Amino acid sequence: MNMFIVFEGIDASGKETQAKLLAKALKKKGHKVYMVDFPNYKNPIGKMIKKFLDKKVELDVETRALLYAADRRYELKGITKALDDNKIVIADRYCYSNIAYQGSLGANISWLASLDATLVFPDLVFYLDIPAKESLRRRTRKDRYESKREFLERVRETYTNMATGNMRPFEKYKDYAEWITVDGTLPIDIIHKEILMQVEMRLPRGDDEWSD
Repeated sequence: MNMFIVFEGIDASGKETQAKLLAKALKKKGHKVYMVDFPNYKNPIGKMIKKFLDKKVELDVETRALLYAADRRYELKGITKALDDNKIVIADRYCYSNIAYQGSLGANISWLASLDATLVFPDLVFYLDIPAKESLRRRTRKDRYESKREFLERVRETYTNMATGNMRPFEKYKDYAEWITVDGTLPIDIIHKEILMQVEMRLPRGDDEWSD
């Protein structure tokens, strides 16, 4: 059985760390795992996004949204193939980030959702929740998104609304992902154990017979 898992949250919430820990633990148990990061700075679209985040180029909010959506579309083939091969796909960010970030900058939510209408939607989303002030405390080098506390607070509020079901931007596109909110201020190992337990609860028995 395949499974598509996404990690979301504001900057420095621990998404990358927890995604890697989960992948390592699942591989150790014999599962086949495919990992992807968004943006993917290795592809041509991701490289342009990196220039924007590093303040080397200026882009309006709609153009940014289009680039982020194009980055996901660029990686869609790999995700689809991995799922077809019965792998567990783990993504550090996905389409929800566009809603949280570009939406908090004033982009129309319905329009943002339409950009990702043809994506494969995940089964499970882990939302690592931390306060904006904690995000800023954890980062020493900040990109243009990470330097504004008020903005991060708006992003966090949008994420919380999606996690609680108060906002369902992709519902009409048949996004039925289950959201699980995790306290991102807890120790890393405690968060990892909770996430691994939640994933294992949703995997059918016998999946531990998979091998790489």
